Amino acid sequence: MYLLGVMDHHRRPSRDDDDYSDTDLLLSDLGRVYSDDESLDTEAAATKFAGDVDPQSDASFNSENASHMKSWEQQWTEVLRDLGGGKMRWSEDVEGDGQVLEQYRKEALTGRDDRERVTPTFLHVLAKKRDTDDFESLSDQTLTKMIQYLLENQTTVPEEEGEEEEEDISRSREDPILRVAMEFDNFRFIDAIKECTRQWSGKLAELLDATDQDGMNFLHYVFKKQLPKVLQVSSSMMRQGPVAVPRRPTLEETYQMIRLFLETAKPETHVSRDKDGNLPLHYAMNYRNCRPLRREYRRMIQGFIVRTEEFLGKEAAHQLNKRHQSPYLYFVQTREHWLKHQSSSSAVAKKPAAVSSGKGPDICNSKSQGERR
Repeated sequence: MYLLGVMDHHRRPSRDDDDYSDTDLLLSDLGRVYSDDESLDTEAAATKFAGDVDPQSDASFNSENASHMKSWEQQWTEVLRDLGGGKMRWSEDVEGDGQVLEQYRKEALTGRDDRERVTPTFLHVLAKKRDTDDFESLSDQTLTKMIQYLLENQTTVPEEEGEEEEEDISRSREDPILRVAMEFDNFRFIDAIKECTRQWSGKLAELLDATDQDGMNFLHYVFKKQLPKVLQVSSSMMRQGPVAVPRRPTLEETYQMIRLFLETAKPETHVSRDKDGNLPLHYAMNYRNCRPLRREYRRMIQGFIVRTEEFLGKEAAHQLNKRHQSPYLYFVQTREHWLKHQSSSSAVAKKPAAVSSGKGPDICNSKSQGERR
């Protein structure tokens, strides 16, 4: 015999036999010991199994296996290229002649690239893709359906025990997707977010409330970063005229978006504080934002002040940041800083700069009800 050598294959060994060890007994129990004429016809069995395999299924399996061997970035790039180029369609109800994207490739879009600290998901990639050919080639229908699928199925990082009770906002965390889209002036992505959350109660408000590692939500960011940037571009265009640059959102479009998101955001988002203790209203009252005498912005800030006072109370003490500044005092401080900068610039130019009276618009130059007392 092949396996046990001298063991007699016509009878099973027992513990009464002195010539057989425990190993021999174990091997006998685990399986039959085959003689030459009892051996399996493995070649015939393999041939029979091969005949049962569907070649198309086998090819699909191989493609899926090959895809899983690629990095997240490679998989995401290929999907975006195939959808943008018309080789694939997101689903049957999307117009086009391409094949419907395989489910395993859709599922790959929900993964997380751990190499990216603050932008680890395909949603972040889309939010930053504003000026790329692949992104611009996507139909609005495909983009909206893709974003909705990702919002519904995106893999999330599990929160550590006790994180909700004692959350350290200074720790690293991924950037909110709306903030990324705004930073890259990707209004098309934001429009798709608004469209796919239209029938999804509370989802847009949830996205507006998401905070970055500085504790800033979307309202913080839009008043601290985005609006000053748009105002600066608008001012430069008025002085120099149109220039050949990629299209960016206009001031009117930005005001319209801010108004919509102020109406959509949860009360908690309005009164959330960043790492410096600032409310979104602090940044909204920055003198740079208030200085242009825009009636639309004035009405918007009036409503913002009323809403903030409804949530926090009208006493100024309830609205102080870590430097003990209310939104109004923050306005005063930023106005003084702006005027000082203008004065320095005028001295260098040997010519008085054309500045406003320094009082600013009525709404930004007036105290809240708590501070008027």
